[in-house]
Amino acid sequence: MNARMMSLALLLGLAGAPALAQEAAKPPRPPWEPDVLFGFRGVGEVWQDPAIVQSYRSSRFSGAGFAALSLWKPVLLEAEVAYMRQASAGGRTIPADEVPKNLLVRDETGALDESARYAIASGAVELMPVTFSVLARKDTGGAELFAGAGLALAVFNERTDAGTVSGVKPGLDMKAGVRVHTHVINPPVRPSGGRPVQGMDVELLLGRRQHHAFGLGTGFDFSAWRIGIGLTARL
Repeated sequence: MNARMMSLALLLGLAGAPALAQEAAKPPRPPWEPDVLFGFRGVGEVWQDPAIVQSYRSSRFSGAGFAALSLWKPVLLEAEVAYMRQASAGGRTIPADEVPKNLLVRDETGALDESARYAIASGAVELMPVTFSVLARKDTGGAELFAGAGLALAVFNERTDAGTVSGVKPGLDMKAGVRVHTHVINPPVRPSGGRPVQGMDVELLLGRRQHHAFGLGTGFDFSAWRIGIGLTARL
């Protein structure tokens, strides 16, 4: 009986040897892999440019998609793209004393015509803010705090009865926020391949876009305070 049991154990050992050899041949997993984040934010913006506020509104809401990569554990490199479109209040007139001085017309003597009334042309403005930021982060266990700054590009196009204006305004983007770990998705113990979703976070964001950061004081000023909430997937 003992001989039979020993023979059976030997056969099982020989059968499992190829699997063990294959497991041993696998390269060891790196001690740390870079985090890859993808997410979507709903962002409300409050603008300050008087010319934009009079023709459109002082606040807007848009959707923004972003992706981030951690080349070093405490630091994230993030790229964000948003889009918004707003129609003007065409046909509405405003008195001269409510118009910014740089938009007032001058009479034949060069003096400002402060008695005129100005009609808002019908049309719409499209804005695509693009940001590239470097974020520092700190995980507290139940959430991740982050803050940073980077380059902001406001790609805009305004079409009205008075004409079309397009361009890009460079500036500075600053943001801070928190990503709360929801534990809705539990990471797999042994991923079978690729980069499966490791977790899902709820994000709260407060930011500032400043487009006069490089001394460009002409044209539209798309500076804005930004407040957002979104979802982030960790790969």
